[in-house]
Amino acid sequence: MMTRIVRSSCVGLLLLVPLGLLAASHPEAMSTRIFGATPARTAVMAEFDEIAVATRLATMESEDQATDGYGIYLAIAGQGTPSAIVTDFELGEAVEARRELSVKEFARSTDELVILSPPAVFHDLRLVTLNFRPIMRDDAGVLRTVRRVEVEVVTEGGGGLNAKAEPFSFSSAFYPLYRMFVANLDELYPEAALNPPGRYLVLGSTTRLTQLQASTQFQSWLDLKRRKGYYVQILSLENPTPTIIGQQIQQAYNNVTLPDLEYVLLIGDHPDLPSKPETNPERPGDEQRVGDNYYFCLAGSDLLPDVIAGRVSGQSSSEYVAYFAKAYGYETDPYRENLEWFRSGTFVAGNNADGGNIFPVTPVWNVFWSREYLMRDGCIANADTHFWHGPTDPPPGRYSDNIRADIDSGVCIVIYRGWANQLGWIVPEFDNGDIEQLVNGRRLPAVYSIVCGTGNFAHTSGPCMGEKFTTGVGTPTQPKGAISFFGASDLHTNTRHNNAILAGIVEAQLRQGIRGAGALGLAGKLEGWRQFPLEQQNGWAWYYVLHVFNLLGDPELQTYLCVPEELTVSHPSELTPGETLVHVNVQAGGQPVAGAVVGMKQLGSTTGAAVRTNSLGDAWVPVSFTSTGTAQLTVWKSRYFTKLADINIRNDEFDPKITGINWTAGADNLPNPGETVDFTLNIQNLGQHTTTPSVTVTSLDERVTVVTGTGTVNTINPGETGTSTSFTITLSGEIFDGERPRLNVQIQDAWDPVNRQMEIPVAAPDPLVISLRVDDGNNGILEAGETAPIWVTVQNVGGQAGSGMTATVNSWDNSIDFPAANLEWNLIPIGGSDESIVAFQAHLANGVAPGRQIQLHFDFEQNGSVIARKRFTLTAGVVTVTAPTGPDAYGYYAYEDIDAGFSATPTYSWVELDPAHGGSGAPHEVRDDTHFAMALPQPFTYYGQSFDSVWICSNGWFSFERATIPEFRNWELPSPIGAPSLVAPFWDDLAADRFTPNDDTLHYVWTQFFDGTPDRFVIQWRTFIRWGMADNPNNRFATFEAILEYNDTGDGDIIFQYDQIQNFDLNGEGNFATVGMEDSYHQRGLTLTFAKFYPVTVDTLRAGRAIRITTTPPDNFSSADDVPNLTLPETFLLHEAYPNPFNPSTQLRFDLPASGDVLLRVFDILGRDVATLADGWHAAGSYQVSFDGRDLPSGLYFARLSSNADVMVRKLMLVK
Repeated sequence: MMTRIVRSSCVGLLLLVPLGLLAASHPEAMSTRIFGATPARTAVMAEFDEIAVATRLATMESEDQATDGYGIYLAIAGQGTPSAIVTDFELGEAVEARRELSVKEFARSTDELVILSPPAVFHDLRLVTLNFRPIMRDDAGVLRTVRRVEVEVVTEGGGGLNAKAEPFSFSSAFYPLYRMFVANLDELYPEAALNPPGRYLVLGSTTRLTQLQASTQFQSWLDLKRRKGYYVQILSLENPTPTIIGQQIQQAYNNVTLPDLEYVLLIGDHPDLPSKPETNPERPGDEQRVGDNYYFCLAGSDLLPDVIAGRVSGQSSSEYVAYFAKAYGYETDPYRENLEWFRSGTFVAGNNADGGNIFPVTPVWNVFWSREYLMRDGCIANADTHFWHGPTDPPPGRYSDNIRADIDSGVCIVIYRGWANQLGWIVPEFDNGDIEQLVNGRRLPAVYSIVCGTGNFAHTSGPCMGEKFTTGVGTPTQPKGAISFFGASDLHTNTRHNNAILAGIVEAQLRQGIRGAGALGLAGKLEGWRQFPLEQQNGWAWYYVLHVFNLLGDPELQTYLCVPEELTVSHPSELTPGETLVHVNVQAGGQPVAGAVVGMKQLGSTTGAAVRTNSLGDAWVPVSFTSTGTAQLTVWKSRYFTKLADINIRNDEFDPKITGINWTAGADNLPNPGETVDFTLNIQNLGQHTTTPSVTVTSLDERVTVVTGTGTVNTINPGETGTSTSFTITLSGEIFDGERPRLNVQIQDAWDPVNRQMEIPVAAPDPLVISLRVDDGNNGILEAGETAPIWVTVQNVGGQAGSGMTATVNSWDNSIDFPAANLEWNLIPIGGSDESIVAFQAHLANGVAPGRQIQLHFDFEQNGSVIARKRFTLTAGVVTVTAPTGPDAYGYYAYEDIDAGFSATPTYSWVELDPAHGGSGAPHEVRDDTHFAMALPQPFTYYGQSFDSVWICSNGWFSFERATIPEFRNWELPSPIGAPSLVAPFWDDLAADRFTPNDDTLHYVWTQFFDGTPDRFVIQWRTFIRWGMADNPNNRFATFEAILEYNDTGDGDIIFQYDQIQNFDLNGEGNFATVGMEDSYHQRGLTLTFAKFYPVTVDTLRAGRAIRITTTPPDNFSSADDVPNLTLPETFLLHEAYPNPFNPSTQLRFDLPASGDVLLRVFDILGRDVATLADGWHAAGSYQVSFDGRDLPSGLYFARLSSNADVMVRKLMLVK
């Protein structure tokens, strides 16, 4: 059974999102943004760096160096033919080419500015590539750069090249990849159904697999995967080569008769099971390095893997047997005599690099940050560090005994950054010899060696460090070493990539709750890929992030981090072959556990069934036992101990089995909402005696009414099947497509009655709102003060054709008004889509800020029954750089001085602090990459928290909480790397002096408090951008300031001002500077620029710019206005959330009988405030707000509403 995920856009102003990380070639010259994405229309704007374009044109010596332009990937509708229409463009300066250009290298007309590829299928999605030409020949024959192109990709009609059915469900393995790369995924598929566990492919040489399959340890491990619900496929190859391996995995991937391929495990060393060596793009003369990513790019021509994969690489059969024995024991019977090892970690780092006299600081910083991050919430409590900072520390060789003793004491995670080779870490020293001496037993850590070489499983002089950790030590009965190892094969990885990869792993563990060994490695790769958009197409990000980093170990294995919880599982003590639906309840600590996977199979069978528990912890597992024996029950979920149970399957004198249900139910012969249906049951007699049973049917769901509930079956001999008389039930209108309400079937003869349960497969249209068409006679956008009819296009993703569907539309956003009206549609077949045959008339109030996202609510009916309730976002107005940015999930907006017409728009007014330039600020001595703490003159409120201190860094940022590392490498915000509650006026690697960077160079940051209306505290930087050092003299000045502006109540404002600024980048890393802010938990925030990409609401950073960060909204309208047509409530009430459980968002309604201050917050189970949904004065009435948990881990939360003297709490269950 699938788990349905409902996504909705956050209400806010920022609709246009940067897609620079999708740029296809030479991305340093182009930034792209997508806006207004629907299946029928996707609008794209591309902007070019004229200097980069002109430079490249002037240096290209031959046509071989030319490309067809700069490209991005878009998802389009599954049916239809796409076309690209240029709607606007702007030309730049005239340029000269080094040679005569061919006609394909520049545009000769508007139509040639873009090139649209034919559609291609990428697993579940249909994609096109949209390329932009940066050069155009104008009407006078002059070559000119293209500054900006705006284009619409329109998909019309049916069929088309590579047409495919729209996906109704997604493989859980691929779903995160779609979210990462396809920006219009939410618009095209706002509802996604995630499949249960899919297929696990095991591949190895015939010799290796034959030896392994003779071992009970390997068979037990295979059986565990099946018990967990996976379909296990085994492929053995006689003479494996990279080509054959790739072909076999591709064939397995393409096999649609089996469940989706989610995991692949390669078993074998290189070259026993060869990998695919590749050459380092920075070192073309070096030896090639292995990596398995080549095998896993199975759909389309993209570089990201389409399965979660790993490799078990050993030197002998006994090593493989030992690994699978410890992998099985790790999940089924982990060491529990002392649980402290689940809360303990080993953190090792060394600052060293090529040349022996260069000592970078970030390896130690990065590991120290990881340690602090994991310890922050008490997940890791015991975290010993083994850091080598440089030559002043003890020799690296003196660390190995302490590292070994630390691991032997019991840890669940080991993290390393620094300097290494294939055989181990060099600074501090810890290598294969030390691993052999380990005696950690069953306390097996997951090792993340984010450094050079240690994952090189093709090393010819014995096992690499990763192999030694996973397969090279221990026996089946006495395991030791590590359970998994994530590391690189190349000896020349880069610090910047490695830091990002480690950050992604730690973020996935702590904030996203991911525990799968392969998924964590993939999370690290995705973060590394995401953070370096300008290196994706020159080969560096692909090689350093995706190719050389590999997992050694079982990719599906759920690693431990933090003490796992114990599951309490209630299940029948005995079963009989007549059972077809087995009820299981799962709890932990007396509370139901939602989302746990409950798997059941018969001992000896290679297949079974698995379902996920609901919000009450209940699961009904479909079974079909062929005989007596043992039913194997397995219950598992990340962050819980796996629960195994064997249930006896016994014979019974009276054992009827429901083998079929025969429906008489309208035209489609399936139960529909609001329908009265008849059915008969096929009942097989698996008992020992002839029987003539009577049958009584009762409802277990209040939405199903039994009309005729008694019947009989003719005499049935043992082993034979009979058919019952007819039963009649009526379904209410509030049962939606895909739901399976249950009936109890009591079957009785001379023996005690037997109760069986059956599910009703409800089929109904499931209308999905996919687009709105605003017929305003102008630009198709509803703008402030405008009234226009709106047509609604829906797609039917349900199990029944939509015939005579209607819908009512409403909104609790008081910026929009429309009369009550019914929408209607013609017949929409399953999978089809259609526009409504009538429109609703909408009026947008004057003064509504451009970009406001208005939630519309649709209640769909068919035959008088409600069949679906859906939401869709209508974006108000035309979004440009003159609109505010935001809000984030808390409610912060960013206004620039060019955002005209808003009360919060700042006016640039430089406040000079440097005495050398006429100021009177207080100086604070800083050196390169340093920071200092100071008390604020009065507390400042930020994200609802009051802070009395700031930590100020020389690299253009400050934080309201303790900053342990003076981070110089900037990231997109919010980011797991960096200080908590970080504010970045201009975060970059800034330098102190004009010519050569020198860590001992002294300079100043200035501060000053101004007592006035309002009070203000100013922090000012006057520095140089390090990567402008190639200029002589360095003219890349950066003079900027942050102003904390105190408000009488609530959060203060923060103003950024730029006296001199250059957003410059010379070293090829492509991150330029970051301007933005984030909260304490790195979950909420705004990025105004990163990697020189700007949201469409943000203008280019320049001197004289002022930016205000504030919680003041751009207009006076509310998205939680009084519900129309309701009288004032009589009682104070916080309603149950709907939906609940939810993913990722839910709606909370509350009633206020009297006006007053209201505070609605959401807390996690540790009592931490994770969201503030309402804070301030509210008039008496009823309100609705949305809680978005997409950045929070699954689990139990509490919504607490307080107003006047009243308080009420509701439980919320987030299930991902």
